[in-house]
Amino acid sequence: MAVLIDSSDDVFRYKIDLAKLIKNLDYGDEEIADAARQQPKLFLWASIYKVQKFRKQQLRESKLRLLRSQYAREIRREMQENGERVTDKQIEERLSRKKEIIHQTRRVEAAEQEHDLAKLLVEAYRQKLAALKIGSELIGAEVYVTRKMEGGDSELSRMKKHLMNKAAGQMIREKRRQDGD
Repeated sequence: MAVLIDSSDDVFRYKIDLAKLIKNLDYGDEEIADAARQQPKLFLWASIYKVQKFRKQQLRESKLRLLRSQYAREIRREMQENGERVTDKQIEERLSRKKEIIHQTRRVEAAEQEHDLAKLLVEAYRQKLAALKIGSELIGAEVYVTRKMEGGDSELSRMKKHLMNKAAGQMIREKRRQDGD
């Protein structure tokens, strides 16, 4: 997915692998560091996917509005030519029977569902980030406790080792002086 994007139009044209985005939501305990490294890039791609689906929904809704207004104008003209009384309710009823309107309405609904999925995907990546933070904090706490229990590299442990080494060196020098006297 490493692609250079020069303009916002490129964002809308780029094919994003939804299956890969969904697959990368999951990670194991051993993969926290790698998942954390990949998170910003994957979040960006999920966000771009959401924008693409929003734009698709907007375009389809716009096309539906245009189609409805064109057909409504035709219906109104036909009714007036036939001497019928024109009401919004009658126009709406006739519009609802047009195959093109029905088809475009279904396309809008499908685009809305895709956009909703994209929003959920972005939210899932937000939650993944929170989980990664918690996981890394737990690992850090575990390492800290382990070091403390083993007398690890805490400042106090280092000072204690340093003093013991100095004391051992001083004891050796004193022993040599005593043996040399």
